[in-house]
Amino acid sequence: DMKTVYPSFPMTHVVSMPDVLAEIDAFRAELAKHFVSFDPGDVDEKLLLDCAIDAAKESKDFIEMQAGSFAGGQETFPVSVKQVLDIAGDVDGQIYARDFKLIDQSDMIVSLVPELPGGVPGLSSGVERELQHAFEHGKEVYVVWKPKKNPSPFITETSTKWFRSTEEALKYFEDQGMFPAPQSLFGG
Repeated sequence: DMKTVYPSFPMTHVVSMPDVLAEIDAFRAELAKHFVSFDPGDVDEKLLLDCAIDAAKESKDFIEMQAGSFAGGQETFPVSVKQVLDIAGDVDGQIYARDFKLIDQSDMIVSLVPELPGGVPGLSSGVERELQHAFEHGKEVYVVWKPKKNPSPFITETSTKWFRSTEEALKYFEDQGMFPAPQSLFGG
């Protein structure tokens, strides 16, 4: 049986940081290789809303959006700014409720806290709330903490375990027997 995981990571405030986005995408991909991953980055309507708000300020009727992962897919398609703004009031509430439901159905949460320019921890309010929700609901809570500065007690005391790298976390998960045994497609 494969364990289920909710990958947690900053989204909105790292959108213009390509190196951090690449690190986040690599983290997400590694988790998806070994677990059933309920990934909030696969549906990011907040980015869509932010783009629509910016476009409205510039009096644009349409925005070009990329399909695919949080860091962007390959093909773009036009989206009506008015249609996005019409549902703006529902977007934030939907994100909040949906992400907590994804955590509730997961065995564990694994959060990446990248180091941002200047050595600042990339710990968004969303990530903090997700970690707290998982802890309060009895989930296994794992944190990959990349900044050189050690995490606060609010991270260390509410996490099952924290790590300095994704590789260290994956090694721990493997050593704990969390990865499914390889199986032959032909029953042998």
